[in-house]
Amino acid sequence: MEVEVRLFAQVRELLGQQCIRVQLPEGACVSQLRAAMIQQYPALAPWERMLLFAVNGRYAEDATPIGPEAEIACFPPVGGG
Repeated sequence: MEVEVRLFAQVRELLGQQCIRVQLPEGACVSQLRAAMIQQYPALAPWERMLLFAVNGRYAEDATPIGPEAEIACFPPVGGG
């Protein structure tokens, strides 16, 4: 299945795109998405363990499943004071 991932903040700046499309196997989870993104976009490799994901508007763990119609967002850690 192919999914669309919306990018935010430094991730968007790094890739120069608002959205990317990533090919995943049916029944994939966030950890598989992360690996596929790093493979397709090697510039993300230094961010690999820091990337955060939301699936259908909720923060997602590595084991969170991704459906074919999922709304996916990817962003760096958010800090504030």
